[in-house]
Amino acid sequence: MPEGPKHITIPPNGNVIHSPVQTQFNRDEWALYTDEALSRDGSGAGIILTSRKGDKSTYTLRFQFKCWNNEVEYEALLVELRLARSINISSLKVFSESILVVNQIKGEYEANEAYIQKCLAQSQAWIKKFRKFEITQILRSKNKEADALSKLALVVFNHLLKNVLVEVLPKKSIDESDM
Repeated sequence: MPEGPKHITIPPNGNVIHSPVQTQFNRDEWALYTDEALSRDGSGAGIILTSRKGDKSTYTLRFQFKCWNNEVEYEALLVELRLARSINISSLKVFSESILVVNQIKGEYEANEAYIQKCLAQSQAWIKKFRKFEITQILRSKNKEADALSKLALVVFNHLLKNVLVEVLPKKSIDESDM
């Protein structure tokens, strides 16, 4: 199975800096699960890109600027759309918990605030770059992985090393039957 990108950096200018492995992505029918998180310490998003063949990549975005809830949702969507196009995905189905963003993208809700109107317009411009695009509202209970990644974005990493290893323990360290 092809491996997805290892690292993607999207600097403030919007140009995507990527690793060469990105070209290995299957370009047909990708699903993107997303969730955003906001706290007084910051905001961010969790993203899971999955191909029909089961290729999967996960991302955590941390925003280093102040924004409100609806702004976080649009900032995440704009990054996600740029990311998907940067790796040549042409067919994308987005699953988001945001009722507002999903319905504004579908044209069912209006955007009233000037900043949100600009975000909506820019999102629609990016959506036109896909051969096929769909967005669906999803329940939090069906979006647990992206939700966990979005919470990770809120963690302050100043005290951690750049690489964090995660080990999954399948059982307790001490077998209770030995006691």
